Amino acid sequence: MVTCRKKRVSIDQPYVITMYNANMGGVDRMDQNVSTYRISIRSKKWWWPLFAYLLDVAMQNSWLVYRLTEGAKRQPLDQLDFRRDICNLYYKRYAMERSTVGRMPGRPKPMDKRVPVELRTDSVGHYLQQSQTQRRCSVCGRKVRKKCQNVMSDCT
Repeated sequence: MVTCRKKRVSIDQPYVITMYNANMGGVDRMDQNVSTYRISIRSKKWWWPLFAYLLDVAMQNSWLVYRLTEGAKRQPLDQLDFRRDICNLYYKRYAMERSTVGRMPGRPKPMDKRVPVELRTDSVGHYLQQSQTQRRCSVCGRKVRKKCQNVMSDCT
C-alpha cells in the first residue's frame, strides 16, 4: 500500500497571470466610463449598437489620453465636458457644409426656376406623357403621373 504525503510545492506564477491580476480592473473601469454617457438611439439596424459602442469606447480612450497631456493640467475636463468640447468642435467645423448635403426639404423649385423660359414656352415638341412613377408637380404641388416628354419635368 502506498501512502501519500501532503507536501507543498512552490511554483512561480506565470507573467501573464501577474499582468492580468495587476490590470484586471481596467475593463471594468472602461465599462463604467462608457455606460455613464452612452449613446442611446433606438434603431432597427443590427449594426447600430456596435457602431455606437465603438464611438463610446473611442471617446473614452481619447479622454484618458487627454488626461495625460499638458492641456489637461491647464484646463482639466471631466468626461462630459470633454465630449461636449469635441461635439462643439465638429459642429463649428461642419455646420456650413451640412446645408449642401442631401435633398433640400420642402417643395421642388418652381418650373420657371428649373427650366429655361425658351424651352417652356416654345410649344414645339412638348406634350404630356404618362409616367410609371408618381412625382410631385412643380407648379401645383400635387402628385401626378404625367411629365413633359421633352424637358423631363413634371406637368399637370
